[in-house]
Amino acid sequence: MSRRSTAPFGALLGALLAVGLLAGCTSGVAPSPPVEREAPPLNEDRPSDEVRRALAAVDPCALLEIDRDDAAFAGVEAVPRGGLFDCELPELARVELLVDFGADDRFWSERTSVGGSPVGAITAYRQRDPAEGCSVLLPVDFEHAIRFRQLRAPGDDCTLADSFASRAAVALRSDPRSLAREGDDGLVACDALAAVAGGSAAPAGAELRPLAGRFDSLARCGLWDAPDAEPLTGPLVGFTLDYFAPFEEWARSGARAELEVVSLGGVPALVQPGADGGCTLSWDARPASDPGHAGLVLRAELSAERCDDAERLAAELAPQLASQAPADPGPEQLLYAKGEEQDTAASAGCADALDPVARECAPMREGVPVPANPTEVLVRGEADPDALCAAAQGPLSTVMGQFRAPLVVRQDAVREDAPFVCEFVEPGHSLVVQLRASTDALAERPSAARGEAVELGGHAAELGEIEGALTEYRRTARIALASPSEPGYLEVVLVVRPVREDGVDGEADRERIAQLEPVAAKLAESLLGR
Repeated sequence: MSRRSTAPFGALLGALLAVGLLAGCTSGVAPSPPVEREAPPLNEDRPSDEVRRALAAVDPCALLEIDRDDAAFAGVEAVPRGGLFDCELPELARVELLVDFGADDRFWSERTSVGGSPVGAITAYRQRDPAEGCSVLLPVDFEHAIRFRQLRAPGDDCTLADSFASRAAVALRSDPRSLAREGDDGLVACDALAAVAGGSAAPAGAELRPLAGRFDSLARCGLWDAPDAEPLTGPLVGFTLDYFAPFEEWARSGARAELEVVSLGGVPALVQPGADGGCTLSWDARPASDPGHAGLVLRAELSAERCDDAERLAAELAPQLASQAPADPGPEQLLYAKGEEQDTAASAGCADALDPVARECAPMREGVPVPANPTEVLVRGEADPDALCAAAQGPLSTVMGQFRAPLVVRQDAVREDAPFVCEFVEPGHSLVVQLRASTDALAERPSAARGEAVELGGHAAELGEIEGALTEYRRTARIALASPSEPGYLEVVLVVRPVREDGVDGEADRERIAQLEPVAAKLAESLLGR
């Protein structure tokens, strides 16, 4: 239980001593050398180039085949359509073979599974948007996923997205070659651009990489002037591939007749001026060979900061594209078996922590002895947060309910010297409890940083202000072992965030910050004594 007081800490201490609660509690509270912590090993990601080529060999429309016996598709009559690496059943569903989907996106998405016999459960995530509908994402490496987006019945319904993703997961995991595209249209844009990136026409020293952010795609690539250049500033050279009507067809109709046409070794290319002297060239790379896109071509589009550079680079790229071999399906297993394979860089369990790599997250070590008394809780807990986790997980479960396995992480990702804390995360990610033990005296903290004087679990304590707004609220309680002027206190931070299914733009429930006091009181009673 907690009780507020307007009396100073000294008066509050006197009341507590009068009932004999704290006599002799601070004996032996002195700092111990911190336990050396090595940066936890990170899981190894799959080779990005291999994943991209394996995906490029997949026919996206094969992932949207309709099972006529499935009740979800009763009455559906639709023809797939889309670009090189996506496909859509109009007004029903859309699949994109490669979208950005890193650790933060996974933290804010509902983790689930799809699949079934014979491949078992496959790791998947759901995202629900009231306007855009439900999406189911199947991770293929640590930064990307295949996305199935439901276009019908926006809101919480995920029937179609789940059904498509589940059938696709079984096929992709068991036999990806069964989904191989017909023809040779599966060209990875970066493979084509790489062939000329080191030539005389390319900017010297430029780095090749896929266009990142929300524009990431197998069909888009660029050359940047430095490895750390910001993707949103744009590349020196941008390159895309897509299906389009043949040049002769729309030139004959008079479309864009005002634009200049140049020859790339006999291949006509349209020149579209851009800002600051740059321009974009587009040309027919080769006829589409996919039966679903008969009569179309693979159109190449290349932009550069100078028109002369764009034309010289396009002249080198055009013959390369005309003969480039398509990606091969390969033997790679593109998806992740749930519970068996890690789909993030962080250690198992740390996917439930925000910024786990930057915060050097590691699960609580197994077999850590539980501290035997309040002094050990603070002394060992300060030196080794694993010991604090071991002491706190039992009492915390009685008042907080279900939570993920305890984690040891840096308190934040901003300060390089941020202390390690014990962290408990609710499965929905909306409640986080951080614990830190200190052998300092609570009263030694700067007066400006002190909070309201209260009693928590029979101990003098201070309660900080509620911080944050909308997407995150936090509040801190610091509980003295004995007198605030004597060594030893426990810090309890409660963080309230949106429920993970609501995403990073959801609103946190501010009212839940009230749970700090009963949580802190229970921990005070259990860890620091009554």
